[in-house]
Amino acid sequence: MKDTIKFYRQGDKYGEFSNFYYAPIFMKEDGKFWPTTEHYFQAQKFVGAEGKDYVEQIRTTDTPGSAAQMGRNRSWPLRSDWELVKDDIMRDCVLQKFLQYRDLAEVLLGTGDRHIVEHTRNDRYWADGGDGKGKNMLGIILMEVRDKLSKMTPEERDEIYDWAREKREMATAIDSTADLAAAEQTAHRAKQAKATIDKHQSILFRIKLQDAKGNHVPVYQVANKMIGFFCSAGRYAVCQELSTIVDQYLEAHPDFSLIYISLDTTEAAFNRTMEAHPKWLAIPFNDPIKTDILNEWQTKGVPCLHIYDPVEHEIVTSWGGSCLRFNSEHCFEEWKRGGQGVSYWQMIKGWWYYSAPVGVFKDVTDEELGALGFPGSEHSEEGSGSAIPGETKKNK
Repeated sequence: MKDTIKFYRQGDKYGEFSNFYYAPIFMKEDGKFWPTTEHYFQAQKFVGAEGKDYVEQIRTTDTPGSAAQMGRNRSWPLRSDWELVKDDIMRDCVLQKFLQYRDLAEVLLGTGDRHIVEHTRNDRYWADGGDGKGKNMLGIILMEVRDKLSKMTPEERDEIYDWAREKREMATAIDSTADLAAAEQTAHRAKQAKATIDKHQSILFRIKLQDAKGNHVPVYQVANKMIGFFCSAGRYAVCQELSTIVDQYLEAHPDFSLIYISLDTTEAAFNRTMEAHPKWLAIPFNDPIKTDILNEWQTKGVPCLHIYDPVEHEIVTSWGGSCLRFNSEHCFEEWKRGGQGVSYWQMIKGWWYYSAPVGVFKDVTDEELGALGFPGSEHSEEGSGSAIPGETKKNK
């Protein structure tokens, strides 16, 4: 059927519709966060006095796959009303997922009135069974949620998005799914909680990618590589110079991927930058998640190259540009070990090089840098090709 959207794996197009997609949801019924809708759904099979401990084990298990496996464990008895309530439980958690994340809601609403199908031969109830004869209950629920969202005003949806964001930021530091009551006691614990939430909700599960020609690229294609998130703008000479170094590094290291976070002023400029660098991937120009990433990683200016470990779901270093400039032969192995890949003085030297007009500090010695002193925090790691819009930079 031409107007049918099919989905299954979370790394594919429309993977946001999968219950395995990482988007922690807060459920009012128990006052807790759940890492995925799969965690929540599987745990509800065992709600009751006998299954209380097992419910918590499912909630805190590492992956949605392990949650699904635990849900099939029949050494614990299913709740007696499971067959009567399972559809409503799925409706509830799927609705919360798309109510609590603006970007996910936009993907769902963007499907218009097209038919949505979970396409796999592994399930004939929640999916289509692979031959189209399955019940496709998850697809039906997604279309129901889409209808509910479309009937809400943007203001109503924004109010819920903001509420959910506040809840995520107030989760406790124990893990990304802990009881909110304790977190609300101190701002310090709330700050710790946000860091934990961000780690559990890997950036790779929140972004969309495209190639230089504008084609969608599944995130799983980079999930096992060291990744450089390159915050840059093609109009600046310092950005152009680092771009050349990055291209050379990509050519020599097939296990390294680059994702461009564009600070270009227009989409046409973004497209020109991508055309000039065919090996790059990018977050789409108009995707609002770029602002969230810049804020989360405290990116103050361009160019800035954040090195990201997709296994540990964390930034290894934000001094990637200095690493490539001064230590390109060894920095990859350093990054894999969790190291900065660059010395203290190389960081400073790289900062000063990019904080000034091109070439001013290119040949400065380490001794001369020491006399200059350590730069303040008003600038980014790679320097001041430009401040991010809204940021104020001091003159040296």
